[in-house]
Amino acid sequence: MFETDQSQRKVMEEVRRRHGSSSPEMTDLWKKQNAIDKTNISRLVEIVELNGWPGLRGVGDRAATSAFLILQHADYALQKKYLPKFRAAVAAGEARPWNLALLEDRVLTREGKKQIYGSQWKDNGKGVMELYPIEDEPNVDKRRQALHMPPIAEEAAGYGVEYRPK
Repeated sequence: MFETDQSQRKVMEEVRRRHGSSSPEMTDLWKKQNAIDKTNISRLVEIVELNGWPGLRGVGDRAATSAFLILQHADYALQKKYLPKFRAAVAAGEARPWNLALLEDRVLTREGKKQIYGSQWKDNGKGVMELYPIEDEPNVDKRRQALHMPPIAEEAAGYGVEYRPK
């Protein structure tokens, strides 16, 4: 599930950079990825409903990370439904705190709210990645550091963007 979730997304990032997020190439890749995601999400729901959240000690790092990534790529309703389970897994040491930061930010941005950790980006339609608005932006790196996340400027550089606080 990890491989199917991640392998094409790496290709998609390169295609987005070369052709843009609205290109026919991206449309084709998204059709394939959406089918993959649907299968992975269905399996994750089965696992969680039968066994609870797949934690680090129970299934290992790779499988626990896979579960997080699949949830991160699920629709808003499923993210919202499983957010409490994922919070509990983090509190119990069964999931990574920085993964919770990404999920929390994803849910907040989908609700039209400001994100907390500055982890969510969007293509501005011109092939340039932009951050969704951040709550208390002057202190975002302090929050990120507390979770062992890199400074936001470093993450921005990975997108080929210079971070400038608003």
